[in-house]
Amino acid sequence: MRLIRTYFSEEDFSQLDALIKADEQAASQLIFNGNSNKLADAFKQLYEPDCGMQLKAELEKWILKHFLYSNGDKVNEYSEGCVSAIISSDTKVCKSPILEVRMKDKVPFLVPTVRNKKNSK
Repeated sequence: MRLIRTYFSEEDFSQLDALIKADEQAASQLIFNGNSNKLADAFKQLYEPDCGMQLKAELEKWILKHFLYSNGDKVNEYSEGCVSAIISSDTKVCKSPILEVRMKDKVPFLVPTVRNKKNSK
């Protein structure tokens, strides 16, 4: 969870923690501060090993219900098409993911990814 902490306000992060751990509904949709595809990609990676088509559809609905995203000053809703393209197909690939799920001794673990930066030298 700490890998995505910086993408949420303190209040939204504590509600996210409760939503994930105890399925407690947040007072309002949580705002992810970053590109829309990064959050969907992170959840896809977390659920991918066990995720059949029915579970992917449920994950898409869950993201649409609980999250908004912000790029700068404007807060936007996720679109079904965008979330579906990331979760249920490989048509939209996140070029700068938040995390990566790796396996060690058949046990998954999370690692932060090196951030892609334009014009980096």
